[in-house]
Amino acid sequence: MSFTARRAAWSVVLTLSASATASATITVEGSPQDKAAWQAKIDHCKTHSPAFATILQEIEGHPTEIKIKLVNGSKRVWVDNFGTKEVDLADISDFPELDPPQTLDQCEIMLHILVERFHDALLGQGYEKAHIAAILVENYYRAAHGYTDQVVNHEPSPDGKMMCTEWKIPGQPNKKTYMAKADERTEGLATQTSEVVLPGGKTQRTFQIVPSQTVDTLELPLFFGGGTSTIRNHSGSIVIETESSEFPGYLRAKVVQLSTQAPSVPLPFPFGSTGTNFLSVDPSGMAFGYVNTTNGQVGIAYTGRIVNQLFPPSLPVRFYSFLTANWTPGTSTLAFRTAAALLDNGLTAQYGIETYGFSNGGCVGEHAIGANSPPTVGNSGFALTSTNGEPGGTALALVTDVADDAGTDLLGLGTPLWVDLVHSTTLIGVDMSIDGAGVAYGAAPIPGASFLIGVKLYANTLHLNTICSVGPLNLSSSNGAAITIQM
Repeated sequence: MSFTARRAAWSVVLTLSASATASATITVEGSPQDKAAWQAKIDHCKTHSPAFATILQEIEGHPTEIKIKLVNGSKRVWVDNFGTKEVDLADISDFPELDPPQTLDQCEIMLHILVERFHDALLGQGYEKAHIAAILVENYYRAAHGYTDQVVNHEPSPDGKMMCTEWKIPGQPNKKTYMAKADERTEGLATQTSEVVLPGGKTQRTFQIVPSQTVDTLELPLFFGGGTSTIRNHSGSIVIETESSEFPGYLRAKVVQLSTQAPSVPLPFPFGSTGTNFLSVDPSGMAFGYVNTTNGQVGIAYTGRIVNQLFPPSLPVRFYSFLTANWTPGTSTLAFRTAAALLDNGLTAQYGIETYGFSNGGCVGEHAIGANSPPTVGNSGFALTSTNGEPGGTALALVTDVADDAGTDLLGLGTPLWVDLVHSTTLIGVDMSIDGAGVAYGAAPIPGASFLIGVKLYANTLHLNTICSVGPLNLSSSNGAAITIQM
């Protein structure tokens, strides 16, 4: 189908309620700086993408109000939240500015958000139908840029650390790509130091990171006290391999070597600090990406490992990262940004907490269960935590001595439970208060009794939702946590 035909089909969708002559009102709330940044992105997309400009014009040609509430680096929002209307500028900036194949760009993400808001305000049919309409428009946008790939769906990965996008590609099986939900962001500058041409038309370029131009911002896990840590003087090198692709004007690209060091991160008692952090590529993980040779845009996903004095080579912290950059082959400077998600239980398994299962998600997002400190005997300050609650709202932690690995909804609550309420001999309810960032805390002091060492318990949190409808009772649950009490 031609773009003209696709645009006509989109116009039919827009005019379902129809006869309007007034313009839509796009109400943008946020700080002056954030509103200016949002408008700069809108203007950039309108200038560089006629498709974006046309669809935005059609939205603005209808009399309905679209609300955008800007946040920047919020812990409770990832990209956007349909229920609260929040949009996170930092998350949008993790995507490439323009149009790499089989990768979402900033303009496509913003179109998706605007269309979801528009569809809901116009027709009031809820998230699922608005989401489908937004994906249709994404595919119109992609067709206008000459791509034959189509987005099938976006959904969180099972561990909640990434957004998975499924692609339909003519003549090929469907494939999935992932975007990291950033626990850490790095912005910096690197200089090309070597270029090696390999057999088969591949080229490897080594870039040396400029320490004085590099800043890392790390969101510390709640288990390590939470909060934000800023790290400077990241050093080392990255090797990017490129080769021709099936898309004219693009090179296929991947990170084949990462040899970098980040300074020590201070942590609260009893951890002290991480010591120097050594980063490398995990060759068993996902790796894909492209370089746009016309505009110098780079979008590359890769998996890596972090080793430090807390996590030795036998138990590294694995991470999934997406690198965006501005670079043109033939030039020596790479201005880059990475968004990385810590992937597995390496952060907590060593200290007695492992997670399992998944969250069905509430109005604010998916709930991730955790703890504020190690579960050690005599830890009177131990507390269970759960993310993405409604600030000031209600949550409850259930603690048992038997897990439900299947996540059964035996009570008809409309949400899976990862603790076994039938076969457990221990059942403890922990009331949780939810702070302004949406993090629920439930005090669960551990007595100083040595016979508790090695005792294993299982926990799951339930959240009450009030700002949208979630199941028959408006309840949502976190994933599960296996907690082994330590010495």
